Amino acid sequence: LNSSDEVKRFYWDNYFDTGDGIAYHPDGRGKIVLDAQPLRELTPSSQLRNGALVLPSGVYDRLEGVEFSREDLAKYITGGRLKQGNVKKNRVWQVLARDENLLNDYAKAVFSQLRERYNEDRAMGLYRGSAENVPTMRSW
Repeated sequence: LNSSDEVKRFYWDNYFDTGDGIAYHPDGRGKIVLDAQPLRELTPSSQLRNGALVLPSGVYDRLEGVEFSREDLAKYITGGRLKQGNVKKNRVWQVLARDENLLNDYAKAVFSQLRERYNEDRAMGLYRGSAENVPTMRSW
């Protein structure tokens, strides 16, 4: 947030994935996994399904992370852009940010740029992956 305008523009104008992931269980549960080891071990020979990493049997249950029910995933990952206040209250964003102050600062910066550049007031939407019949993981 304290970088040159050129660096800020680069980050605002491009998409980036992180090492954090969301693992989906076939029964609809999901688990946010920070610094997800399965994503770090991804290779060209890793099994994918619809762009998601297929998790071997038993891996989902061994992953450490914050688990969400199917209902909570539907509540927090709406597939639509959010208002600034909703971002701060969103449990998925809170887990991913790891720190409330960081989330507040980031949301403030994003929505400031959004208003200035596009005269918009919604952003930072969260989108779910497709349900599969095997456990899968995607990056954020």
